Amino acid sequence: MKILHLSATNIMATPDGKAEFERRLATLNTIASAGTQVDMWPNETGPLSIETDEDHARAVPGLLENAKKVRGYDAVTIGCFGDPGLEEIRRIVPVPVLGPGIAAYHAASLISSRFAVLSPVAETLEHARRHAARFGLDRKLVSVRSLDIPVLTIRQDRERAVRAAVALARACAEQDGAEAIVLGCMSMAFQRLDIEIGREVTVPVINPLIPLVRFAESLALGRLGPVP
Repeated sequence: MKILHLSATNIMATPDGKAEFERRLATLNTIASAGTQVDMWPNETGPLSIETDEDHARAVPGLLENAKKVRGYDAVTIGCFGDPGLEEIRRIVPVPVLGPGIAAYHAASLISSRFAVLSPVAETLEHARRHAARFGLDRKLVSVRSLDIPVLTIRQDRERAVRAAVALARACAEQDGAEAIVLGCMSMAFQRLDIEIGREVTVPVINPLIPLVRFAESLALGRLGPVP
């Protein structure tokens, strides 16, 4: 099985972009099942990071251009928690298309009746709430809390991000009554903050990368074959 991961950002233009691209690709393939190959394409016209509605909109044209070139894949995944271009890409690509936001929210709803989201900056809080409502899961979303750390800084200062995320996850579980915690940012996901958070809280921590890849594999199994 082959899965194509479409980066929503121009990752190559960020600091240490090539190394980060390769590290993320390796992480995706580590998560995938044996026998699954994940390829990753950058978005050369996308923003460096996605933190606002404007950033989401800027990501879509490049994602759509890449989607038009998809051949030989069993499923396509999108590399931004806000799932930019999800519906548009689904109209172009005749294989399952999945975003990390929809995957993580549904995973949380399967194992909890109340979940919380950790978001990178305050500008992303309202988008996370609207995103949950988009899938009819806002009634289960009890809180969205911000690390107040820009997306690119999360990967550059992982220790700071871990400290902030652990403190917020505890508050979500102990004060907000969350029964699961969702990492609402792909930089958090690729930095595997779920590992440290999981050691400090008693509720499940959902890294969106895991349901993204594994759900994509499951959905692809229902098809006869990849895009020719």
